[in-house]
Amino acid sequence: MLHIQVWHQAPGELQRSLFEHLLELVSESSEKKGNLRLLRDLQLVHRLLFILPDVMLGPSATSTMLLTLLGVLLAVNPRSSDLLA
Repeated sequence: MLHIQVWHQAPGELQRSLFEHLLELVSESSEKKGNLRLLRDLQLVHRLLFILPDVMLGPSATSTMLLTLLGVLLAVNPRSSDLLA
């Protein structure tokens, strides 16, 4: 299970690296469709939205990376459960 809350307490640069890696998995990987489905199944959108207010208080590069990741996760065929959960 993906535990974003564990990473939530990490320094901004470490969080940014995590978000950047997840973004690469859903946007640049040859398996991006499968990765996108997996991250949605793990309710990543819901988890990221939960920590969004606190991340926005941190370094701007980390905030930007999180918002970019959310944008990619929600761009193609978004699930209503991603926002309603």
